[in-house]
Amino acid sequence: MAGAQNDGLSLAERRRRLEAQRAQQGHGGSGAARGVVAVGGVAATPEVSLGLLVHNPRNARQSLEGIEGLADTFEGAGLLQPCLVVPVATFRSAFPECAADLPVEGYVVLGGNRRLAAARQAGLETLPVHVNTKLQTREQILVAAATENIAREELKPFEELDTIEDLKSMLGTYDAVARKLGMSAGWVSQRRRLANLQPEVRQALESRVPGMTIELARSLGKIKDREEQLKAWEAARQ
Repeated sequence: MAGAQNDGLSLAERRRRLEAQRAQQGHGGSGAARGVVAVGGVAATPEVSLGLLVHNPRNARQSLEGIEGLADTFEGAGLLQPCLVVPVATFRSAFPECAADLPVEGYVVLGGNRRLAAARQAGLETLPVHVNTKLQTREQILVAAATENIAREELKPFEELDTIEDLKSMLGTYDAVARKLGMSAGWVSQRRRLANLQPEVRQALESRVPGMTIELARSLGKIKDREEQLKAWEAARQ
């Protein structure tokens, strides 16, 4: 083991060499996730080549931030949290309007799009994944992706709002959205208030203007009158 640590290779290079050795030993496969046998014969999380993983074209996250820092972490320790994925064929069936943006084979990442981007930057060859074959319908996939992002607190305030509205258009009511996400009706109501923000206040929240917080924005969202809301925002700033 000591020799392996003093071979002059970086951690990323050692990882790539290990992946090449695995491929030579016949663990590759023709595109399906391959099982990696852990110590003691316990099956570990399957891994797939990064070339078979694609970003979710319906991802609520509009930008993937902090990729470089995450890539540095992966280069040193690898990726510990598996990505939630579904087969491309399943996603294409549920979202035919996205079919042109997807390959014929592989997996769509529902939870872990930022991890996928960071893994590519770190030069990793494979990622551990959880292939969920129970997710088949449009509703199931949207709810699973939303639940994953919200649970990991990866959505910005207005991305949360867009997710709620997207689910509401499918489920019919905000109460149904709350139940599907495992959240309270109050949690949904608080985020819906952001839809009432005037453009100037919304810009202040998105730009993280000093004095603006998500709690203040939700409070201002209760005020429907434009002039009253702007006046309240100005008072809060001062």
